[in-house]
Parts: sequence; C-alpha cells; structure tokens
Amino acid sequence: FEHADWGVVIGSAEATPLEIMNPAFARMYGYTVEELKGRSIESLYSPADRPKLAGWIHEAHQKGHINYEANHIRKDGTIFPVSVDITAVKDSNNKVLYRVVNVQDITQRKQMEQALRTSERRSAAIISTLDEGVVFHDANGVITLCNSSAERILGLTADQIMGRKSIDPRWKSIHE
Repeated sequence: FEHADWGVVIGSAEATPLEIMNPAFARMYGYTVEELKGRSIESLYSPADRPKLAGWIHEAHQKGHINYEANHIRKDGTIFPVSVDITAVKDSNNKVLYRVVNVQDITQRKQMEQALRTSERRSAAIISTLDEGVVFHDANGVITLCNSSAERILGLTADQIMGRKSIDPRWKSIHE
C-alpha cells in the first residue's frame, strides 16, 4: 500500500470523503496525504465527470468491481486523465463494507494514443494520394486496406478487394 506506484484509496461504503490513501495517490494530485484527508472525492473529479461519480459508485456496489476512465484535477488546477478501478468489499450478506480504489494517471498513454492517431491519419493521407496502387495485408495475407489507385489499376472497388488475398483465383490480378 505505502510503496505502490499507483494511487490507492480505501473508503467507507456510505461516505465519499477521502480517509485512507497511499502517498502515490496524494503525489499524483500534487497534495500531501494530510492535505487530502477529509476532502470530498468529488473535488478531485473534473466538473464534467462529477455528475457521473454517483453512478460509478452505485455500479461498483452492484457488480462488486468496475473500471472506467475519467478526468481528474490536480492541486494546481490542471485536468488529467485517469483509469479508476473500484472494488466493493462486501460481507457475507452482500452488504458493502468499504471500497478499495486504484487510480492511475494515464496522461502518457493518452498522448501516445493521440500521436498514433495523428501518424495513422498522416500515413493514410500520403497513401491515398499515391499514383501507385497500394494494398495492405494482415498476417494471413488478407487485404485489409487499399488506396484508390489500387482500385483503378485492378478495376475493382475497395469492397471487392477487401477480405481477399492477392493470390485469390476469383480475380485476374496478373496480366501479360
């Protein structure tokens, strides 16, 4: 608990003030553990996500465990994306005793996902403007993508090309 690299919070089933948390949780938000004790968990959620919190807690109580992404707020006011994992610990009568919440800052992952999307858009734009016919195959040799030049050269639509293999006997892709 004390040495985990991710934030961990333990809270009672009925209340939402922060009670028990590890140092990594406090650091993630720019606070000390003492500064966060007693603060409402809602205060760490972005205004857009605050209305969703009650539903997430309710779902965790019903299912016993949920995982979701949200935007949280640091002490300095910056908003950052997190992955939240809530486990509702229940007694033998299925009554929720307390919640264990794991929180991870996923800023770097989100930035990498955005960079990948940007790169994919750039690559797609370049490929679509080539005069050369380009087709992409998956590991099994099935065509998964083609550009308009490939359609023109092969005399087929993208729908007719997708899902086939280059050696598909239904088309005559090689001519004298």
